Amino acid sequence: MEELKCPYCHGNFKEVSQYVYNNEKYPLVIDNIKGYQCEFCSEIYFSHDVTKQIEKVFKEKYFSTKK
Repeated sequence: MEELKCPYCHGNFKEVSQYVYNNEKYPLVIDNIKGYQCEFCSEIYFSHDVTKQIEKVFKEKYFSTKK
């Protein structure tokens, strides 16, 4: 399997298992997900499926009508 390269700087990716969104109004941390972070420029990549899961958690936490 070919090693993943960053599309911006062509650095190597390492696996990460956490998503962190730092925003005063809408902070969010999700553990135990699969993603990749460039070791050089710190760009983070998540697959389409993981991104959809992140969006779902965010919407449920901050914009759900269920309280």
